Amino acid sequence: MLTTGGAFSDAGVKLRAGLDSQIAYNVKLCNDLRNVNNAVYSQAFWLLLSCMVAALVVSGGLPGKTSRCKPAFAQAWPFRCAGRNSPPKAVLLLYSAFPGGFTATDRIDFIVLLQTILGFAIARIERLEGSTNAVPYALRQHWSLLLRSDALQMHYQPLMDLKTGQIIKVEALARLRDSDRLRTPGEFFPALSSDDFVELHARGLMQALSQRNRWLRDGINLNVSVNLPPSALSHNRYFEATQQAVRECGCAPDGLTLEILETDAFPPGVDVLRELTRFKTLGIRLADADLGSGHSSLNRLPEVPFDLVKIDRNISNLDGHDASDALRFICQLIRLGHSLGKTVAVEGIEDAGMLEAVLILGADVAQGHAIAQPMPVEQVAKWLGSRPGLPYCRHSDTPPGKLASRLIWQERLHLLSEDPRAFAMPADISKIKK
Repeated sequence: MLTTGGAFSDAGVKLRAGLDSQIAYNVKLCNDLRNVNNAVYSQAFWLLLSCMVAALVVSGGLPGKTSRCKPAFAQAWPFRCAGRNSPPKAVLLLYSAFPGGFTATDRIDFIVLLQTILGFAIARIERLEGSTNAVPYALRQHWSLLLRSDALQMHYQPLMDLKTGQIIKVEALARLRDSDRLRTPGEFFPALSSDDFVELHARGLMQALSQRNRWLRDGINLNVSVNLPPSALSHNRYFEATQQAVRECGCAPDGLTLEILETDAFPPGVDVLRELTRFKTLGIRLADADLGSGHSSLNRLPEVPFDLVKIDRNISNLDGHDASDALRFICQLIRLGHSLGKTVAVEGIEDAGMLEAVLILGADVAQGHAIAQPMPVEQVAKWLGSRPGLPYCRHSDTPPGKLASRLIWQERLHLLSEDPRAFAMPADISKIKK
């Protein structure tokens, strides 16, 4: 890894010693954090990678600011997660400004160490998040071009006001028309670059706001929401694109909600409150899209200017979970949101039972397949005109609804038991509905 001989030998020894201690620290950091949060672990993994590759740059191993020469030597090192003969999961390309740049023994030893550490990191990430597949460069370029064309199509999923049963908003979700296939974000998002995501936000937002104007002209008053990745808070281009879209479309800004995704942690070193406040100055609404998820910080809720919080779909999914515990947790999150003056929505509502349950537990808004699946724009007006009546009365007719009613009754009974004077007031107690 390090240059040897001549004037570089002393500096190389010092750099190697310092790097070895940094590697040991970051390996320990990864080990300590991996059980806390997988995305944090991934960040530590990339920190480790950047640290080690930066050392190669300093030593002339990679073309960068320290070397303006064209690469004279390159090597490809495969990462295998299980055994020497297993297929490679990834390939690390190393470039050197000098012929034979990675043939020295100490460099080979270092790269083997790098290869081993990253191989273990990839294996662990795949064990936690599932198998990964490399996207061919030509396909990535193809999707990037489609993103900048009419192939980008926003589909819309309705959100229902649980107090009235009315559809008050639609969430705009990106789809990519690729020949005869309609690709979902799970397919093409992993292949997008940071520039692609800015383009996606700008085009998707403009498309959603323009469509809202068309609905208003047709007498359909629907607010729209658009997702915003946490990385947007560290890139001013997202703010500029939002500002431009609101200005050009000329619609009331409070009809737009930006849902801040917390599928990843917020960028380090970013003043989250200041950046979110900038978006609020545009007159738009903000939502925390993943309340209760691994990255959503409950202690940050009182500080950030969210108008709405959405309980994550993984929490409302009862499959494989104790229904009583899940509903109790949802109930407490709803209470927390209301105590902070936020509107509370629950997403991932897949059946009538959960729709009934979250209504009984006090949620304000619901979203999920029990109401409607995401649909292309041409189907929205037709669906609104023909949708069947949706249950929004407070009767517990389904198992989840009955369980939710029982949880509320138990909670009220517990509160009464904490105050012995309440039992001296039977008339008041009898007014409490079970």
